[in-house]
Amino acid sequence: MAFFEAEDENERVLAEAARVLVPGGRLALKVVNGEPILASFRHADREERDGVVVTLSRSLTLEPPRMVERVSVQRLCRAEELSAAAKRVGLAIVGVFADACGAVFEPATSASMWVIGQRPHAVEHLQPTSGGRLRTENAARG
Repeated sequence: MAFFEAEDENERVLAEAARVLVPGGRLALKVVNGEPILASFRHADREERDGVVVTLSRSLTLEPPRMVERVSVQRLCRAEELSAAAKRVGLAIVGVFADACGAVFEPATSASMWVIGQRPHAVEHLQPTSGGRLRTENAARG
């Protein structure tokens, strides 16, 4: 996930989302696809925003990949990173798509990605651990 500055915050939020899903429930994560941005990064651009031409200046850090554009910071995710994070918190990956309609995701060109994770149907309870990861505990249900 790529919504918070600290990676452990991203994992904690993802772990909590996975924990509260009903068995078989799905979670959709939509983020900017970092692959094309990283492949063709430009330090400056001019573009029109709401009828006004603005000059954008950007900086890029690589570990983890982040792009700073003017005053906003955005974490740049790769599909394998986001899928791995979802798996670490107990979600099975249903698919990775380019949009909400299920268009084919192309790592080099898709502007965004939707990673769909599903909570297992098992009768196990997922318990958060330190660091945001989940562990399973067999639960006797009566």
